[in-house]
Amino acid sequence: MTLEELLQALGQLPEGQKFVDALKAAIAAKDAEIVQKTNQYKTASKAQKDAEAKLQAANERLAKFQEHIDIDLETEDLDAALEEWKSKQLEQAKAGGATPPEIAQLQKDMSKLQRELKKAVEAQAAAEKKASEETAKRQNSERTRALLGALTEGKAIKPEQLIKVLADRVKVTDDDSLVFLKEDGEESSVADGVKSWLEANPEFLINNQIPGGGSANGGGKGAQAGSFGKELAKGASVEQTPAMQKAQETYFGKGA
Repeated sequence: MTLEELLQALGQLPEGQKFVDALKAAIAAKDAEIVQKTNQYKTASKAQKDAEAKLQAANERLAKFQEHIDIDLETEDLDAALEEWKSKQLEQAKAGGATPPEIAQLQKDMSKLQRELKKAVEAQAAAEKKASEETAKRQNSERTRALLGALTEGKAIKPEQLIKVLADRVKVTDDDSLVFLKEDGEESSVADGVKSWLEANPEFLINNQIPGGGSANGGGKGAQAGSFGKELAKGASVEQTPAMQKAQETYFGKGA
């Protein structure tokens, strides 16, 4: 049954328009949430680009230092390496006949260079950390956006809660795309993976059975899903998968 058919059928029931209006409001709210997640993703993408630009600038500055100083900037003890470099420069200056004033000026210049280099190294480290953090934020935002869209499209109940259940299933690949990891380790698109997961766990699907219609039990699939959910809540299943256990804790609490 499509959404349009469901709304039409509900509208024909006594006071059914109330159900129709409530359902439309819920759909509108969910659409707004998807738009919000999309905007958050765009913001995270811009923040990542800004952080990467700062990191590139810091790397370029360090590269200029590297051209003039024969020091491994990734050494464990940068201060010791700089002091050793300064000593060599002073020895070469003295051996070349530099006067005391010239040596004093050289020491002053090298101390200034040492301070600037340390600042550049610290700025590079901070920019690298910031870029890494922004990348993680953007990837998390995209993961949430993709899952929310797939769960909403699949007519899942409480999509925002199921995002927490399925977040670990979505992997970011080397080319920055998203894949869904199924129980058997197979990779698929997020949309296909969520669809398969919902088919295997129908208790998390919205029951489209019209109240009062069909068989006395209100629809076989809906009744089956309800009983499964009750058993899940009671912890009756002996061999629960990690996903089922996580779903139980999310929906019913750890003490269920």
